[in-house]
Amino acid sequence: LDSLLFPICPLLPSAGLGWPHHSPLPPRAHGATLVFCRCIPKPQVCLTTLDKFGCNQYECVPRQFTCDQARDPVCDTDHTEHNNLCTLYQRGKRLSYKGLCRSFCRAAEPVCGHNGETYSSVCAAYSDRVAVDYHGPCQAVGVLAEYGSLAECAAVKCPPLSGTGCKPVIPPGACCPLCAGMLRVLFDREKLDAIAKVTSKKPITILEILQKIRMHVSVPQCDVFGYFSIESEIVILIIPVDHYPKALQIEACNKEAEKIESLINSDSPTLASHVPLSALIISQVQVSSSVPSASPRARPPHGARLLLLCSLALALPSLWRHN
Repeated sequence: LDSLLFPICPLLPSAGLGWPHHSPLPPRAHGATLVFCRCIPKPQVCLTTLDKFGCNQYECVPRQFTCDQARDPVCDTDHTEHNNLCTLYQRGKRLSYKGLCRSFCRAAEPVCGHNGETYSSVCAAYSDRVAVDYHGPCQAVGVLAEYGSLAECAAVKCPPLSGTGCKPVIPPGACCPLCAGMLRVLFDREKLDAIAKVTSKKPITILEILQKIRMHVSVPQCDVFGYFSIESEIVILIIPVDHYPKALQIEACNKEAEKIESLINSDSPTLASHVPLSALIISQVQVSSSVPSASPRARPPHGARLLLLCSLALALPSLWRHN
Protein backbone atom coordinates (compact mmCIF):
# COMPACT_ATOMS: atom_id res chain seq x y z
CA LEU A 1 0.00 0.00 0.00
CA ASP A 2 1.68 3.19 -1.21
CA SER A 3 -0.64 5.79 0.32
CA LEU A 4 -4.18 6.46 1.45
CA LEU A 5 -6.26 9.43 0.33
CA PHE A 6 -8.83 10.66 2.84
CA PRO A 7 -11.48 13.29 2.18
CA ILE A 8 -10.96 14.57 5.72
CA CYS A 9 -7.88 14.85 7.85
CA PRO A 10 -7.97 16.26 11.38
CA LEU A 11 -5.24 18.76 12.16
CA LEU A 12 -5.15 18.75 15.92
CA PRO A 13 -3.11 21.68 17.27
CA SER A 14 -1.92 19.67 20.26
CA ALA A 15 -0.83 16.62 18.32
CA GLY A 16 0.12 17.91 14.88
CA LEU A 17 -0.71 15.91 11.79
CA GLY A 18 -2.17 12.47 12.25
CA TRP A 19 -4.59 10.75 14.57
CA PRO A 20 -4.51 8.73 17.81
CA HIS A 21 -2.30 5.63 17.59
CA HIS A 22 -5.17 3.30 18.47
CA SER A 23 -7.33 4.49 15.56
CA PRO A 24 -6.54 2.98 12.13
CA LEU A 25 -8.40 5.74 10.23
CA PRO A 26 -8.74 9.47 10.88
CA PRO A 27 -11.90 10.15 12.91
CA ARG A 28 -14.13 13.21 12.79
CA ALA A 29 -12.69 14.88 15.85
CA HIS A 30 -14.57 17.59 17.68
CA GLY A 31 -12.86 20.94 17.25
CA ALA A 32 -10.56 19.68 14.50
CA THR A 33 -9.92 21.50 11.25
CA LEU A 34 -10.92 19.16 8.43
CA VAL A 35 -8.95 19.28 5.18
CA PHE A 36 -8.15 16.90 2.34
CA CYS A 37 -5.02 14.90 3.03
CA ARG A 38 -2.84 12.04 1.83
CA CYS A 39 -1.45 9.60 4.39
CA ILE A 40 1.55 7.39 3.73
CA PRO A 41 2.99 4.53 5.77
CA LYS A 42 5.74 5.70 8.12
CA PRO A 43 6.93 2.75 10.21
CA GLN A 44 8.79 3.90 13.30
CA VAL A 45 9.97 2.43 16.60
CA CYS A 46 9.02 4.52 19.62
CA LEU A 47 11.02 4.23 22.84
CA THR A 48 8.50 6.08 25.01
CA THR A 49 5.48 4.36 26.59
CA LEU A 50 2.88 3.54 23.93
CA ASP A 51 -0.18 4.24 26.11
CA LYS A 52 1.10 7.71 27.01
CA PHE A 53 2.45 9.05 23.73
CA GLY A 54 1.25 6.69 21.00
CA CYS A 55 3.36 5.70 18.01
CA ASN A 56 1.68 6.56 14.70
CA GLN A 57 2.75 4.39 11.79
CA TYR A 58 1.48 6.86 9.19
CA GLU A 59 2.36 10.39 8.19
CA CYS A 60 -0.36 12.66 6.81
CA VAL A 61 0.28 15.50 4.40
CA PRO A 62 -2.55 17.99 3.77
CA ARG A 63 -3.47 18.44 0.11
CA GLN A 64 -3.08 22.12 -0.72
CA PHE A 65 -2.69 24.34 -3.76
CA THR A 66 0.71 25.69 -2.74
CA CYS A 67 3.49 24.07 -0.73
CA ASP A 68 5.93 25.92 1.50
CA GLN A 69 9.59 26.01 0.51
CA ALA A 70 10.88 24.15 3.59
CA ARG A 71 13.86 22.06 2.47
CA ASP A 72 13.25 18.42 3.36
CA PRO A 73 14.23 16.55 0.16
CA VAL A 74 12.51 13.39 -0.98
CA CYS A 75 13.05 11.09 -3.98
CA ASP A 76 10.19 9.65 -6.02
CA THR A 77 9.92 6.30 -7.80
CA ASP A 78 11.09 7.92 -11.07
CA HIS A 79 14.30 8.97 -9.30
CA THR A 80 13.36 12.64 -9.37
CA GLU A 81 14.12 14.82 -6.37
CA HIS A 82 11.53 17.14 -4.78
CA ASN A 83 11.89 19.90 -2.23
CA ASN A 84 9.55 18.20 0.27
CA LEU A 85 6.78 15.63 0.56
CA CYS A 86 4.04 18.17 -0.16
CA THR A 87 5.65 19.12 -3.48
CA LEU A 88 6.04 15.47 -4.45
CA TYR A 89 2.34 14.74 -3.98
CA GLN A 90 1.30 18.01 -5.57
CA ARG A 91 3.06 16.78 -8.72
CA GLY A 92 1.27 13.43 -8.55
CA LYS A 93 4.38 11.36 -7.79
CA ARG A 94 4.99 8.41 -5.48
CA LEU A 95 7.53 8.42 -2.66
CA SER A 96 10.52 6.09 -2.97
CA TYR A 97 12.56 7.30 0.01
CA LYS A 98 13.32 10.42 2.00
CA GLY A 99 16.54 12.29 1.38
CA LEU A 100 18.51 13.27 -1.72
CA CYS A 101 18.23 11.03 -4.79
CA ARG A 102 21.33 8.84 -4.99
CA SER A 103 22.67 7.43 -8.25
CA PHE A 104 23.40 4.01 -6.74
CA CYS A 105 19.69 3.64 -5.87
CA ARG A 106 18.39 4.36 -9.38
CA ALA A 107 17.71 0.64 -9.90
CA ALA A 108 15.75 -0.26 -6.78
CA GLU A 109 16.59 -3.66 -5.33
CA PRO A 110 15.05 -4.90 -2.09
CA VAL A 111 17.41 -5.26 0.85
CA CYS A 112 17.12 -6.61 4.39
CA GLY A 113 18.01 -4.18 7.16
CA HIS A 114 19.59 -5.09 10.48
CA ASN A 115 16.22 -4.38 12.07
CA GLY A 116 14.67 -7.32 10.21
CA GLU A 117 12.64 -5.09 7.87
CA THR A 118 12.68 -5.36 4.08
CA TYR A 119 13.32 -2.06 2.29
CA SER A 120 12.76 -1.22 -1.38
CA SER A 121 16.37 -0.04 -1.78
CA VAL A 122 19.58 0.72 0.09
CA CYS A 123 18.59 4.39 0.17
CA ALA A 124 15.21 3.62 1.72
CA ALA A 125 17.01 1.75 4.51
CA TYR A 126 19.56 4.54 4.96
CA SER A 127 16.79 7.13 5.27
CA ASP A 128 15.70 5.27 8.41
CA ARG A 129 19.35 5.14 9.61
CA VAL A 130 19.29 1.34 9.13
CA ALA A 131 22.32 -0.42 7.62
CA VAL A 132 21.90 -3.30 5.19
CA ASP A 133 22.42 -6.86 6.38
CA TYR A 134 22.08 -8.52 2.96
CA HIS A 135 20.43 -8.04 -0.44
CA GLY A 136 16.96 -9.41 -1.09
CA PRO A 137 13.91 -9.70 1.18
CA CYS A 138 14.46 -10.60 4.83
CA GLN A 139 14.53 -14.37 5.32
CA ALA A 140 15.70 -15.08 8.85
CA VAL A 141 16.47 -13.76 12.31
CA GLY A 142 20.15 -14.30 12.89
CA VAL A 143 22.39 -14.46 15.93
CA LEU A 144 20.74 -12.99 19.03
CA ALA A 145 23.59 -13.51 21.49
CA GLU A 146 27.19 -14.62 21.63
CA TYR A 147 26.13 -18.20 22.28
CA GLY A 148 23.85 -18.24 19.21
CA SER A 149 24.60 -20.10 16.01
CA LEU A 150 24.36 -19.21 12.35
CA ALA A 151 22.09 -22.15 11.47
CA GLU A 152 19.14 -19.76 10.98
CA CYS A 153 21.12 -17.90 8.32
CA ALA A 154 22.21 -20.88 6.24
CA ALA A 155 20.07 -19.81 3.27
CA VAL A 156 21.27 -16.20 3.35
CA LYS A 157 23.93 -15.08 0.88
CA CYS A 158 26.00 -12.47 2.65
CA PRO A 159 27.74 -9.68 0.72
CA PRO A 160 31.55 -9.66 0.76
CA LEU A 161 33.15 -7.77 3.62
CA SER A 162 33.73 -4.13 2.77
CA GLY A 163 37.09 -4.14 4.55
CA THR A 164 39.79 -6.80 4.29
CA GLY A 165 41.78 -5.76 7.35
CA CYS A 166 39.29 -6.34 10.13
CA LYS A 167 37.85 -9.05 12.32
CA PRO A 168 34.13 -8.34 11.78
CA VAL A 169 31.22 -8.14 14.21
CA ILE A 170 27.73 -9.60 13.75
CA PRO A 171 24.99 -7.35 15.18
CA PRO A 172 22.20 -8.98 17.28
CA GLY A 173 19.54 -10.50 15.02
CA ALA A 174 21.69 -10.12 11.90
CA CYS A 175 23.11 -12.82 9.66
CA CYS A 176 26.08 -11.15 8.03
CA PRO A 177 29.34 -9.82 9.50
CA LEU A 178 30.52 -6.26 8.93
CA CYS A 179 33.46 -4.03 9.78
CA ALA A 180 32.09 -1.53 12.30
CA GLY A 181 32.14 -0.33 15.85
CA MET A 182 29.04 -1.65 17.61
CA LEU A 183 27.36 -0.36 20.77
CA ARG A 184 24.63 -2.16 22.69
CA VAL A 185 22.86 0.42 24.83
CA LEU A 186 20.30 0.21 27.62
CA PHE A 187 18.02 3.17 28.30
CA ASP A 188 15.65 4.50 30.97
CA ARG A 189 12.11 4.51 29.53
CA GLU A 190 10.67 6.50 32.43
CA LYS A 191 13.23 9.23 31.84
CA LEU A 192 12.36 9.31 28.14
CA ASP A 193 8.68 9.65 29.08
CA ALA A 194 9.53 12.58 31.35
CA ILE A 195 11.57 14.24 28.58
CA ALA A 196 8.76 13.78 26.05
CA LYS A 197 6.22 15.20 28.50
CA VAL A 198 8.08 18.48 29.06
CA THR A 199 9.32 18.97 25.49
CA SER A 200 7.35 18.02 22.40
CA LYS A 201 4.70 15.78 24.00
CA LYS A 202 5.41 13.46 21.08
CA PRO A 203 6.95 9.98 21.22
CA ILE A 204 10.75 9.73 21.13
CA THR A 205 11.87 7.36 18.39
CA ILE A 206 14.96 5.29 17.74
CA LEU A 207 15.59 7.48 14.66
CA GLU A 208 15.72 10.60 16.84
CA ILE A 209 18.29 8.95 19.15
CA LEU A 210 20.48 7.93 16.19
CA GLN A 211 20.33 11.42 14.69
CA LYS A 212 21.48 12.92 18.00
CA ILE A 213 24.29 10.35 18.39
CA ARG A 214 25.42 11.22 14.87
CA MET A 215 26.12 14.78 16.03
CA HIS A 216 28.80 13.42 18.41
CA VAL A 217 30.75 11.53 15.73
CA SER A 218 33.56 13.82 14.60
CA VAL A 219 35.19 11.69 11.88
CA PRO A 220 33.54 12.45 8.52
CA GLN A 221 34.50 9.01 7.14
CA CYS A 222 32.17 7.34 9.67
CA ASP A 223 28.37 7.30 9.75
CA VAL A 224 25.81 6.18 12.34
CA PHE A 225 23.14 3.53 11.87
CA GLY A 226 21.14 1.46 14.32
CA TYR A 227 17.92 -0.21 15.39
CA PHE A 228 15.98 -1.50 18.39
CA SER A 229 16.89 -5.15 18.86
CA ILE A 230 14.64 -8.05 19.80
CA GLU A 231 16.56 -8.09 23.10
CA SER A 232 15.23 -4.57 23.91
CA GLU A 233 18.56 -2.83 23.37
CA ILE A 234 19.45 0.11 21.18
CA VAL A 235 22.09 -1.20 18.78
CA ILE A 236 24.28 1.56 17.35
CA LEU A 237 26.65 0.85 14.45
CA ILE A 238 29.41 3.27 13.48
CA ILE A 239 30.41 2.25 9.97
CA PRO A 240 32.96 3.56 7.44
CA VAL A 241 31.20 5.42 4.63
CA ASP A 242 33.62 4.20 1.92
CA HIS A 243 32.56 1.04 0.14
CA TYR A 244 36.08 -0.39 0.49
CA PRO A 245 37.50 1.31 3.59
CA LYS A 246 41.12 1.19 4.53
CA ALA A 247 42.29 -0.21 7.86
CA LEU A 248 42.82 3.33 9.19
CA GLN A 249 39.19 4.24 8.43
CA ILE A 250 37.90 1.13 10.17
CA GLU A 251 40.09 1.91 13.17
CA ALA A 252 38.83 5.51 13.23
CA CYS A 253 35.21 4.31 13.40
CA ASN A 254 36.18 1.89 16.19
CA LYS A 255 37.63 4.82 18.14
CA GLU A 256 34.44 6.81 17.61
CA ALA A 257 32.39 3.90 18.99
CA GLU A 258 34.66 3.69 22.04
CA LYS A 259 34.29 7.46 22.53
CA ILE A 260 30.47 7.25 22.46
CA GLU A 261 30.59 4.35 24.93
CA SER A 262 32.72 6.44 27.29
CA LEU A 263 30.34 9.40 27.01
CA ILE A 264 27.33 7.20 27.84
CA ASN A 265 28.91 5.28 30.72
CA SER A 266 30.33 8.43 32.32
CA ASP A 267 26.98 10.25 32.05
CA SER A 268 28.80 12.99 30.17
CA PRO A 269 27.26 16.50 30.15
CA THR A 270 28.39 16.74 26.52
CA LEU A 271 26.06 13.90 25.59
CA ALA A 272 23.26 15.02 27.92
CA SER A 273 23.18 18.43 26.21
CA HIS A 274 21.12 16.69 23.52
CA VAL A 275 18.24 15.97 25.86
CA PRO A 276 17.00 12.49 24.82
CA LEU A 277 20.54 11.09 25.09
CA SER A 278 20.57 11.68 28.85
CA ALA A 279 18.24 8.65 29.12
CA LEU A 280 20.98 6.31 27.84
CA ILE A 281 22.30 4.65 30.97
CA ILE A 282 24.86 1.98 30.06
CA SER A 283 26.68 0.86 26.94
CA GLN A 284 28.88 -2.04 25.87
CA VAL A 285 31.14 -1.68 22.84
CA GLN A 286 32.46 -4.28 20.42
CA VAL A 287 34.82 -3.26 17.65
CA SER A 288 36.15 -4.82 14.46
CA SER A 289 39.68 -5.49 15.60
CA SER A 290 42.44 -5.14 13.04
CA VAL A 291 43.88 -8.27 11.48
CA PRO A 292 47.65 -8.09 10.76
CA SER A 293 48.29 -8.25 7.03
CA ALA A 294 49.95 -11.45 5.87
CA SER A 295 53.49 -11.21 4.48
CA PRO A 296 55.16 -13.61 2.01
CA ARG A 297 57.71 -14.71 4.59
CA ALA A 298 57.08 -14.65 8.30
CA ARG A 299 59.50 -12.49 10.25
CA PRO A 300 60.60 -13.65 13.71
CA PRO A 301 59.94 -11.36 16.65
CA HIS A 302 62.51 -8.68 17.48
CA GLY A 303 63.80 -10.62 20.50
CA ALA A 304 64.27 -13.78 18.46
CA ARG A 305 66.15 -11.89 15.73
CA LEU A 306 68.49 -10.40 18.35
CA LEU A 307 69.15 -13.82 19.85
CA LEU A 308 69.90 -15.23 16.39
CA LEU A 309 72.40 -12.46 15.64
CA CYS A 310 74.19 -13.02 18.98
CA SER A 311 74.43 -16.77 18.30
CA LEU A 312 75.93 -16.13 14.86
CA ALA A 313 78.44 -13.66 16.32
CA LEU A 314 79.56 -16.28 18.85
CA ALA A 315 79.73 -19.06 16.26
CA LEU A 316 81.71 -17.20 13.58
CA PRO A 317 85.18 -17.25 15.36
CA SER A 318 85.01 -21.01 15.85
CA LEU A 319 84.02 -21.47 12.17
CA TRP A 320 87.04 -19.41 11.08
CA ARG A 321 89.40 -21.50 13.29
CA HIS A 322 87.93 -24.68 11.89
CA ASN A 323 88.61 -23.52 8.34
